[in-house]
Amino acid sequence: MNALVRHHGHELGKELLWDPWKDFVGMERFWDKFESFTELDPMLCPKVDLKEDKKSFTVTTQLSGFPKEDIKVDYDLGVLTISAEKKAEKVKKGEKHHRREQEYGYFCNRIALPQKIDGSKIHADYKNGMLKVELPKSEEKTAVEIKVK
Repeated sequence: MNALVRHHGHELGKELLWDPWKDFVGMERFWDKFESFTELDPMLCPKVDLKEDKKSFTVTTQLSGFPKEDIKVDYDLGVLTISAEKKAEKVKKGEKHHRREQEYGYFCNRIALPQKIDGSKIHADYKNGMLKVELPKSEEKTAVEIKVK
């Protein structure tokens, strides 16, 4: 059965017109998906403090929960790289967990330094969950892996 649909002249072709406000509403919904990234866990994205005096730079960051053996510090071409990994405990057969809130993962933070560093004199120390890296200033850039003590 055919039916006649009555169209008013001002509505005909309305769907062909572009509505710029519709795109803005869509963008708002798009960015809402990324809102959770603004509140990343501090364990997996630890904050870094960088201070400078006449002789050196000092970088400190809180890495509680990371074993010292799993912390890696490198310096190359004016960039200090601090990375660490906290591995998940394996669930043993027969164990039943009622709650698992511990977070595990890997992070890597790169810090560009504004001045040349003496790579042979860089010192990294890890105590009570705090990593402190001292980087003496120099005229020459060097590449070196730093042992965490």
